[in-house]
Amino acid sequence: MLLDYAMATALGCAGMAGLFHLAGEVLTLQNQVFQYGAAELVLREVKTLAHLTHGTEHFSGICSEPSLKDLSFYCEVLDGWLTHLPNHRFETLGDGSIELSWQLPDGARGSLITGLGEAMRYP
Repeated sequence: MLLDYAMATALGCAGMAGLFHLAGEVLTLQNQVFQYGAAELVLREVKTLAHLTHGTEHFSGICSEPSLKDLSFYCEVLDGWLTHLPNHRFETLGDGSIELSWQLPDGARGSLITGLGEAMRYP
């Protein structure tokens, strides 16, 4: 009888450990999906702002330029979304596309690339 209780307890503990591991994996996946969604939103806004102002080669100075103070609302929104992408970095590639990279929760770098006439690319 005591052996039956010990076996049931061991199986229950193993099941709970598996459930906690699964919950951790689901939360990590949810966080990565949220980060990729935020990155896509940021890149679409940056691409649009760059197209309306200077072009992709000078997009990094859009929010700091005093002559474009009408865009300050959009820059504040972008700053809010960028807080969800730790260690983010923008880069203009040779073909005119913009790459946004950031640090994922597991320590790896995630990135998203967009061009002026194409959809988002996940490298």
